[in-house]
Amino acid sequence: MAWPAVAGTLPAPGPLAPPLGPPVGPPVGPPGRAAEDQERLFRQVFGRLAAGVTVVTTMSADGPSGLTATAVCSVSLDPLLVLACIHNGSRTLAALEQADAFAVNILRDHQADVATAFAAPVPEPVRFAAAPYRLHYGVPVLDDALAWVTCGVAETYPGGDHTIVLGAVTGLSLSAGEPLVRESGRYRQLQPAVRPLRPVPGSVPGSVPE
Repeated sequence: MAWPAVAGTLPAPGPLAPPLGPPVGPPVGPPGRAAEDQERLFRQVFGRLAAGVTVVTTMSADGPSGLTATAVCSVSLDPLLVLACIHNGSRTLAALEQADAFAVNILRDHQADVATAFAAPVPEPVRFAAAPYRLHYGVPVLDDALAWVTCGVAETYPGGDHTIVLGAVTGLSLSAGEPLVRESGRYRQLQPAVRPLRPVPGSVPGSVPE
C-alpha cells in the first residue's frame, strides 16, 4: 500500500546563536580519544532530556519484530504524522521497510521489564514473550500499552547511524495510566509536582510562566 508522501522541503538552517557561556567538557576534536570523550558527553547531555519510553513494532515474513525507542515524537496535526529514529543495523528497521507500516507503543510506568526485553540483543520471540500483542492495521500492538499509534511509512531519511522514519497515522488509542520515563540511563516514574503552577496575571492561557 502506498502511503501519502509529505510535500515540501526542509528550510536551510540559519546561523547558530552565540554560546551563552564557556562550554562544559572537551571540545570537538580529531578522531581518537577526543572523539570518544565527545560522544560520551553527547550521550550524557541528551540523557538528561527525560523522554517517554516506547516499543516500535512491525510485522515481517518471519513474525513480529520490535525494539525499544525513546527518539519518537509527534510531527504534525494536519496531516497526522509521527517520527521515529531507528538504528540502521536493527532487524526491526529492515522489517519495517519491507512491511511499509509500524506501530509506536507507549509503555506504562510499570513496564520497565518490557522496555528491557525489547532493548536486549535476543531473538524476536523472546522479546514478544514479555509482551502479548494483537494486530491492528497489520502491525503488532502491545496489549498492555498505555497508548499506541499505528502508521504507514510516509518517508525515510538518513540520519547518521540511524534512519529517520516518518509515519502517516492510521489508528491510535489511549487508556488511563502513567507513562514510563527514561532519564540518565535509568527508567523512572513520574512524580507529582512539588507545587502546582499558577497562572500569572496577563499570561496566555496554556503557557508556562517563567
